[in-house]
Amino acid sequence: MAPDGVGAHSGGGADRARGWPPVLVSDLAAARAMEGGISVFIMEDATRRDWRPVSGQAAHAVLHAVTGDTTLSIKKDSLGKPFIPGRPLHLSISHSGTVFAMALGAVDLGIDVEYLRHPTRWPAVYEWINRPEDRLPNPTADDFLRCWTAKEALVKLLGTGLNQGLDTVSLPHDASMGHRAVPWRSPAFTKVAVDGRSVWISHLVPWKEMTVSLAMVKPQIVRTFNIIDDPCQSFIK
Repeated sequence: MAPDGVGAHSGGGADRARGWPPVLVSDLAAARAMEGGISVFIMEDATRRDWRPVSGQAAHAVLHAVTGDTTLSIKKDSLGKPFIPGRPLHLSISHSGTVFAMALGAVDLGIDVEYLRHPTRWPAVYEWINRPEDRLPNPTADDFLRCWTAKEALVKLLGTGLNQGLDTVSLPHDASMGHRAVPWRSPAFTKVAVDGRSVWISHLVPWKEMTVSLAMVKPQIVRTFNIIDDPCQSFIK
């Protein structure tokens, strides 16, 4: 598979396609997370508007295909953070609209995918989730999405989820500013200090109009894949 593209924004359909190479579920073993690396998978079903009823099935299907071990299970801790008992693997799940995303790797991580749900309300939400000193002077909608998804990915990594208000998480400006992604270059990471520990944020090449952000406990090789099983991921229906 081609290497991923990790950055803050991509330049067009060709770059985005290159950043998310297609893969069949039956070929996911080839996308196995490398030692010390992270693999990110996206599935899109244009007929599905809510992945929540089947997100567990989807996550298990991806996990089993990648590892080749159908005995593995995904559990949740007391705060709802998913984990894989008995294996040194970490995973995080996100879904928004028609898209399901899952990150699997050898280090603790969190992922979030999102599109602009409210084109007119985002400035107020941006102010709500950021302290005055953390706000960009002239944020764009893309800046807002990068900020929101980075913070959600971060609280998923911490295991607190949205129980920890996003306004309590402070991000440096370069964690949400719009740098243009180049899919064939090395990942760009932003170091963030939170709760007395250092973690890293990276923005993946967008999936269509959706922003995808990844948080991890240390910088990793990141590979991204688009699962294209036809029709519309029927293997989980």
